[in-house]
Amino acid sequence: MSDVNSRRRLLLGSASLFALSALSSPAKSQQDSRAIRFIMPYAAGSGTDTAFRPYIESFARHLGTPVFIDNRGGANGLIGMDAAAKSRPDGLTMTLGTASTLVINRFLYTRLPYDPVRDFELVGTMLGTANLLTARKELEVNSVADLVAHARRNPGRLKVASGGVGTTGHLSAALFDAMAGTSMVHVPYKSGADAFKDMVNGDVDLLFENVALSSTLAKGGRVKLLAVTSKERVAVLPDVPTLDESGLKGYEILAWAGFVVPKGTPAEVVQRMNQAMRQAVADADVRKATESFALIAMPGSPQQFRQLIETETPKWADLVKRTGAKLD
Repeated sequence: MSDVNSRRRLLLGSASLFALSALSSPAKSQQDSRAIRFIMPYAAGSGTDTAFRPYIESFARHLGTPVFIDNRGGANGLIGMDAAAKSRPDGLTMTLGTASTLVINRFLYTRLPYDPVRDFELVGTMLGTANLLTARKELEVNSVADLVAHARRNPGRLKVASGGVGTTGHLSAALFDAMAGTSMVHVPYKSGADAFKDMVNGDVDLLFENVALSSTLAKGGRVKLLAVTSKERVAVLPDVPTLDESGLKGYEILAWAGFVVPKGTPAEVVQRMNQAMRQAVADADVRKATESFALIAMPGSPQQFRQLIETETPKWADLVKRTGAKLD
């Protein structure tokens, strides 16, 4: 674990433009002889940026092409995605497409500067992560069943926090209310860490936040771990049940991400990128280096990525509509 922590400190302290050198290999095309710019639509040092850097480094190594990360964070990913959408489709620009940037933002904003469907070619899905439902220690619930019963007896009284309006944590709470027949009050924060602090202090009752952050902050028994939002239990918390097995049948929220490139990028380039991406996800050393992020490997083809987006879109659209959330 010390190696993991050392790697995290190194990545967190890296500059916003971070060159990743591929293993030396003969150039196979013009693309191979030039570096690929990977536009990261999140700030350098953010959780997403830090978690994906080892995978991008491994991807570059398997592709046999140098890759450098260009952080374009801000506006919930809009700035970076817009920059990628407007880049030349020559195989030298990539970005990270997430549930937020490819689907949820479509319903949070009246108008996007990019079109998530028409402006990108999908390379493939890579990873996913679940949220964890935690409760303040003093709250008289010890299970999801307890929480549902308590919330039904006290409509509009329980306060459930998230890391912000329109986040997967916010929408996880909305899905919980819809499926459990409860009515909790959403309290958005600037970050999950801020929300966790207030929950420990008793200012809010519950929190939906990603497993990596929540499980780290929850050490020492400061809060109650009630359930995870994925369909299956997560490896880092094997004793914590899913919401699905806790009585909310069919409940599933997973924040996923994959690689995308500008529309018009040659199909053969996309295919090579997908192969290298799959190899990176399967890289045991890389997965070990990011185990603290509780990531779920979900490598897929461009077609599987498209199917995932088509399947997930109605769910996210409905949840955003239920909350009335808007960011413009």
